[in-house]
Amino acid sequence: MNINHLYKKAAAVTMAAALLAGGTSAFASGSGQDYNGGAATRPTHPVPENPTTPSVINDTYGFSHITRFDALKMTKQQNRPQFQVPAFNPDQIRNIPSAVGKDAKGNTINLDVWDTWPLQNADGTVANYNGYQIVFGLAGDPKVSSDTFIYLFYKKADDQSLDAWKNAGRVFKDTDKLVPKDWILNHQSEEWSGSATMTKDGKVRLFYTNRHPWDADQGFFGKQTLTTAQVNVSEPAEGTLKVDGVEDFKSIFDGDGKMYQTVDQAFSGGDYSDNHTLRDPHYVEDNGHKYLVFEANTGSETGYQGDEMFYNKAYYGGNDKFFESEREKLLNSPDKDYMSIANGALGIIELNDDYSLKRVMKPLIASRYPWCKNVPRWCRRSRHLYAWLCIRFDRWAIQAAERKWIGAASGSESA
Repeated sequence: MNINHLYKKAAAVTMAAALLAGGTSAFASGSGQDYNGGAATRPTHPVPENPTTPSVINDTYGFSHITRFDALKMTKQQNRPQFQVPAFNPDQIRNIPSAVGKDAKGNTINLDVWDTWPLQNADGTVANYNGYQIVFGLAGDPKVSSDTFIYLFYKKADDQSLDAWKNAGRVFKDTDKLVPKDWILNHQSEEWSGSATMTKDGKVRLFYTNRHPWDADQGFFGKQTLTTAQVNVSEPAEGTLKVDGVEDFKSIFDGDGKMYQTVDQAFSGGDYSDNHTLRDPHYVEDNGHKYLVFEANTGSETGYQGDEMFYNKAYYGGNDKFFESEREKLLNSPDKDYMSIANGALGIIELNDDYSLKRVMKPLIASRYPWCKNVPRWCRRSRHLYAWLCIRFDRWAIQAAERKWIGAASGSESA
């Protein structure tokens, strides 16, 4: 299929993912951030001396949107079986025995393991790497939130037992990031989620998110950058894989400001209430072209932040009466300031054959409701590509009644 089909199907597919997430929303929440030490702050917008009312427009900026009309229909769909999370017994869940590592003092500890992704073929199927299946995962010390790094787990492809999974340890050494002339990579503090593909020549190509530290006094605002490396893997003994270092380690994309918000746009003014995202790259190949799909925020040319967004009919859906009524609700909401900076998007860039940036493309889809859409995943079925997203309720600003309903129905986060 042609990549343009992604744009046509993105709205319906992402809406399905949102419905599975189980919520109704108005805009993004100002609590539980990834920034400023996790402290929530109120947006601080300057008040003009002679404010003017923006003009009403109807501008999609050339891509699809999850509208307010879409979101408000979700509550009516939550009692349907197809939208409910299957019941399970948490007491029967077992941790992978090999998820063991060392803390800062060298003590052996059980690691927390959260975001994980398999090594895949170019068509999205799970790869067989010389008789093994490989899974990358974020793991770290449960007591240290900043201990967030990528580990490599593996097993024989034909062994289905949980105990078969082995741990090859961290993918990157602390010194690997000291690549000449790549200051973004040099200042990496944490490694966040991504994806991996097995290339035509049988190599392991990893994509992930380089996350900078948060130190506003030194000009660091948790910058996120789409990053890649070739991971060299060997088999020193039967049944054992080893990470033999990395090569072609480089930064790909950290936002352009026009299509996608940069960290400086979000925070350099000293207002830390935003929830900037540029992360979770998922690799997609289509008709010989290479792409990364990722979580982002819209930029200055794709419908940015501000009170003007309340006057754009394209964000509301429904008819004129619905637009007028809902606009008045939002303009008079106590959470209006948060709503004015909610501009989540599912972004896409095209890569060159050497996995460097080739072309920045318009978002596949955007929404003024979820602030944060986590970990985009794509799978191919027949001629179509399907998107799967995790939408976090702690990133949504919602009405009090809606917040109570969501808490009762789904908890704070669903996927």
